Amino acid sequence: MKGTLIAYRTTGKNKASQLSRALHGYTDYSNRGAYEYVRRGLLEEIPHVKLMNGVFIFEKETVNTFVELLKKFNAEYHVREVTLTEEDIKELHLD
Repeated sequence: MKGTLIAYRTTGKNKASQLSRALHGYTDYSNRGAYEYVRRGLLEEIPHVKLMNGVFIFEKETVNTFVELLKKFNAEYHVREVTLTEEDIKELHLD
């Protein structure tokens, strides 16, 4: 079974932290901490396997949404087709 590997990196701390928030989500506080809002990230919505910082494996169908987010934050990225291992298939819930 085939999957897609994406490796990316950003330049500058500001863009990197914005992209990290968009990917992983964050908790937002207002009125001196009286209100708490949980902002969900893209990776909470799509199945993925994280190999290391900036390297993920996805199903082919979900790659476009991830790539569009990387383009939005001007990240440098590389996309490759890979053969999924049994562990990858389990983590992506493809069995």
